[in-house]
Amino acid sequence: MAYENADRQGRLHVDVLATRTLALAFAPDTSGMKGEGLLAVTWAQGARGSVQLLAAGYAGDADGYVIRRWDDFGLGPATDLGAAHDTILDLRPLPGGGAVYSAEDPGWGRLAPDGTVAVCPQPPMADLRPTPAQGLAVSPAGTVVSFLAATGRLRFDPTAGSLTAQDAPDPSLVSTHVPVGLTAWPDSSAPQLNGVPLALEHEEFSRSATALPDGGVLLGTDTHLRVYGHDGRLRTELPVPATAWAVAATLDGRVAVAGLLDGTIRWYGLTADTIE
Repeated sequence: MAYENADRQGRLHVDVLATRTLALAFAPDTSGMKGEGLLAVTWAQGARGSVQLLAAGYAGDADGYVIRRWDDFGLGPATDLGAAHDTILDLRPLPGGGAVYSAEDPGWGRLAPDGTVAVCPQPPMADLRPTPAQGLAVSPAGTVVSFLAATGRLRFDPTAGSLTAQDAPDPSLVSTHVPVGLTAWPDSSAPQLNGVPLALEHEEFSRSATALPDGGVLLGTDTHLRVYGHDGRLRTELPVPATAWAVAATLDGRVAVAGLLDGTIRWYGLTADTIE
């Protein structure tokens, strides 16, 4: 029995237990791995009847996320396979050898029986994860948006029904602007506004932010859009179906747009105490 052990220091460990007694049989080598933890582990049939142990999750670096593969049931040498651009959520063995995996890219991937990556996840939609300054922008009226995708910058005008490529940001659009007083917020569960902690749920992380005209801030997280006043008080919140990787708001603070992990851009109406 193999399982990922999140209790050990560093959170990047796998334990193999004896089936009858649940005593620790051995722990495969996880030295050198980077990341926040492992979410999935499985054995998979390899080439020529061999068996390999696979583990993945939040393991990786700036270049992507990896699956660590051990030969000989987990007793052999380890190899890290570049497998995804985002968290690997699950690993399942295939009857004919190798394995499939799901990732938050989003997409599915496959490992061949010889232990190589045969198919990487191919996201079917725009990747709206964190982008440089002016990555997401909205027109003063809140209708037109500009955003960065894998193919470059695009401008979408729903009133005209047009989607066009752009070489540079449109100066007539209002881009994301993070207030100076917002600190410790990128990929954080403890952001602060003017020194005041912003209330989040347990294990909720802030992913995007933009200033509002009254001195407050619109925060995009893994699960919500949240509006805070300049005093750090939560004014209103709204659940979102996927991580809000980018947010922007009009100069009058009446319209917000959010780029979500599911590849959609969504419009929201803002008032002093509501978002909908």
